[in-house]
Amino acid sequence: MPVEFLGIAATNDGSEIAARAGVSFDKDYTLRLARAHEENGWDRVLFAYGSGSPDPNAAAAYIASQTRTLQLLLAHRPNVSYPTFAAKTFATIDQISDGRVTVHFITGGTDHEQQREGDYLTHDERYARTGEYMAIVKQAWTSREPFDTGSAGPRPTSTAYGASRWRAPRSRSSR
Repeated sequence: MPVEFLGIAATNDGSEIAARAGVSFDKDYTLRLARAHEENGWDRVLFAYGSGSPDPNAAAAYIASQTRTLQLLLAHRPNVSYPTFAAKTFATIDQISDGRVTVHFITGGTDHEQQREGDYLTHDERYARTGEYMAIVKQAWTSREPFDTGSAGPRPTSTAYGASRWRAPRSRSSR
């Protein structure tokens, strides 16, 4: 397998060392950066996920509609949407891009970063959720019949789909 060149799909000119100069989602900047990657032979760009950043799915859909060959790598956290909704989102972006999408499921960063979006599960609980979530996404893509999301495979814990793992984010004080 040949070496691939992976870049980052930024939505603004900010970085770890410089504050952004404008809005959090600068369409012109985002497109210029993606086109620079495509025109200079980069294989793929990562649409990273962060609790304080624009939605990577919307940014990827925008870039998919404006580029022809650049591959798109979507970072996705299972705590931010239901798995059946995520499956539709990924499939739609895949159609917009003519098959140029790959999804990278990220179980989460630091506890602090997770908690910024109401996710107070432990490290091990997050990994169990990710396994279950991926199974449901795959089942949504392959099943021709309606299915019970609670039967997506072996249960990593006794928490049923629809219970605390998939509940909308909530503040720590309401736990």
